[in-house]
Amino acid sequence: MLFTKHFGMKKIIYTLLLLFLITPILKASDMPAYEIKVRIQGLKDTLMYLANYYGGYTVKADSAMIDKKGWAVFKGVKPLPCGVYMTVLGNTKIFEFAVNEQFFSLETDTGFNVKKMKIKNSPENELFIGYQTGSAELTSNIYKFQSQIKEAEKDPTKKSLITSLRDSIRIYSEKELGLRKNIIKNHPTSMTAKIMRSLEDIVSPATPLGKDGKPIDSNFQFNYYRDHYFDNIDFTCDCLIRCPIYHNKLKYFFDKLVAMHPDSIVFWSYIIIDKTKPSKELFKYTLNYLINTYAASNYVCMDAIPVNLILKYYNYKDCFWVDSAEIYRSRTRMELLYPTLCNHFAPNIMMHDSLLEKKIVEVVKSDTIPDSRSNKIYSLMQKHGTTNLYDVKSPYTILMFWDPDCSHCKAEMPKIKSLYDKMKGKGVEVFAVCVETDYNKWVDYINKENLKWINVIDIYNISEFRKYYDINSTPVILLLDKDKKILAKKLDGTTLEEFLSIELKLKQ
Repeated sequence: MLFTKHFGMKKIIYTLLLLFLITPILKASDMPAYEIKVRIQGLKDTLMYLANYYGGYTVKADSAMIDKKGWAVFKGVKPLPCGVYMTVLGNTKIFEFAVNEQFFSLETDTGFNVKKMKIKNSPENELFIGYQTGSAELTSNIYKFQSQIKEAEKDPTKKSLITSLRDSIRIYSEKELGLRKNIIKNHPTSMTAKIMRSLEDIVSPATPLGKDGKPIDSNFQFNYYRDHYFDNIDFTCDCLIRCPIYHNKLKYFFDKLVAMHPDSIVFWSYIIIDKTKPSKELFKYTLNYLINTYAASNYVCMDAIPVNLILKYYNYKDCFWVDSAEIYRSRTRMELLYPTLCNHFAPNIMMHDSLLEKKIVEVVKSDTIPDSRSNKIYSLMQKHGTTNLYDVKSPYTILMFWDPDCSHCKAEMPKIKSLYDKMKGKGVEVFAVCVETDYNKWVDYINKENLKWINVIDIYNISEFRKYYDINSTPVILLLDKDKKILAKKLDGTTLEEFLSIELKLKQ
């Protein structure tokens, strides 16, 4: 009896101890890292999405069913990164709100009116949605005044009304600006304040005057505006990447304030990317945006931008989102492309004319011993001589890699031939490298099309021209100056003629 009681007591104690040990683990694993409750009074049994901005995009963050009382509960085991989020029904955005805290609730009606929004446990949204409410009312009045001005401008007798309406727009705009300034002043460390500050535009000071009373620099105000354009962006704040403002500013800066020239874009890219380094998210987005934007550009020579950016910034320390193998592949690829960027001297290549190549083909067919064959080819090249790119003495050289079987080459070749016939007397030469491995096909095409420029080939790739010029497709057309510096690349017959026409006119 005593044994039974003792055994039973031990079992109870053991069970209680086990429950005591397991229960905290179960609670910890079930505890959400965020829980955002959204209620739309009058809605039920509907799927609602939670989405957020990411640069110039919106991405899905979560989804939840709206219950019978109108509540949708979003929760997950990882905290939501801070930024501007939105509720979405179907494909329609309902309202925006801020995520800085991880546990709060928002409640409104089916009119989705932010003025009626009930906010619990989110001081950040008291600021953010409070600003939305005040700003929406002021902006609505501004739009109304603008509409009235358009109507009044049809009547010449309503000039005084137009003046009055413009004064009203100015007053309401100042009030809207005041809302932002109050948040920045009274809540400077809040995410909303950092967003409001990023909206502030740069005001250039007056242009300094010299002793003669004339402006020292006519571009002073523009340069000041450009140089200080990002002053109001907090580059320590990851939250700004989940807000459309930064993307829009970045795009505007490079589209409107930076010269459309590779050197200028690379210069300013370095400056802006270095500014973003305190924020991993802003750094990642800015670097990827600039690489992808200019890699897809149709403008001449813009490949210099992704090449330079990858060589400078793709490293194991900073690019946390790229694995080591991809970093190695990307850097190796860019190192290969770097020598043939615009304004670099084109790599010299020693090519073979038709007679030399014919003899080399005969040697390869007749001699199967590698060392003997190599010695004979070397001897032929020494005796006959190769055709070197740098031996071409011409103010302009069109360096073209082509293939007689390539449909694009066949489309461009008549344009290049017509251009050559017009401009060969003006200092333009063509150095045409055939990438075909069939000697007879090459010779037949030259004779058929009567191509009387410099025609060369290297069937066995002795010169390794494919590696130096990254020949993966044809045609590849580059324009070189008298020193064989690359002026332009990725050209077709039309753009080549336009470019040469400009060059020749400038020279004259």
